[in-house]
Amino acid sequence: MFSPYVDFKPYSKFETWCTVNFKSCFPSFSDNVELNDRVCYTNRQEADIFADKKILIIGGGPSTLSFDLSLVEHYDHVWSMNHFFRNSELKNIKLSLIALSPENDLLEQELNSYIQKFNPLVGFEPRARWRIPIEISTVKQFSKDKRCFSFMTYYGGKNGVGSRLINLASEFRAKEVSFIGLDGIPKIFDKVHAFEKGKATLPSGVNERNAYEVCKKHYELFWLKMKEDYPNTTYTSLQETNDFHDPYIK
Repeated sequence: MFSPYVDFKPYSKFETWCTVNFKSCFPSFSDNVELNDRVCYTNRQEADIFADKKILIIGGGPSTLSFDLSLVEHYDHVWSMNHFFRNSELKNIKLSLIALSPENDLLEQELNSYIQKFNPLVGFEPRARWRIPIEISTVKQFSKDKRCFSFMTYYGGKNGVGSRLINLASEFRAKEVSFIGLDGIPKIFDKVHAFEKGKATLPSGVNERNAYEVCKKHYELFWLKMKEDYPNTTYTSLQETNDFHDPYIK
């Protein structure tokens, strides 16, 4: 079974790993860092706006396609990720925070137009791509007129950035974190995606034989950790019955 935790070798602490990698990947927004053994992030002065608030996280899983997006009005903040702006409804909704990954093209006009219009916080996680000199330069240029920050959760797992955003919202002291579109790795085989039609990209090392087992175990460990680390945050799945969430948060 894959370990869901960050391997921070050769450093002695997760916090040290984050400090080094924030600076190497994102030198233009690696200051003002909050460091602990759960979640590390930069631009920490922005986090206070989420304290004691109700946050909705919208993932790319198929359940988002049947979700009434007018319900976002019931939340203080809405977060999403990656190619959210390719969803014809979501691209017209103001998001407070978006997380971008190496699969994003930072020069994509639609992405930049969205950010210019709504001015969300833009989060990046340290990844191999962001250590390439030309990519460091691209991110630096991209961040010039945007509210960018970097973050890393010690609990990573194979279940995608949606779960890590739940972790981040909890660290920001959200009162309630609700989510939709975090349907689990096995749903990827259906090739139904709320943001990218036909997308079927699997996490590294996961295949049809082990997908359910990996997803189930990593969500089990994830929810146990969230409940232990953030007892004052309430978690709500807006999806129909789901083996990966319901046993732990209902």
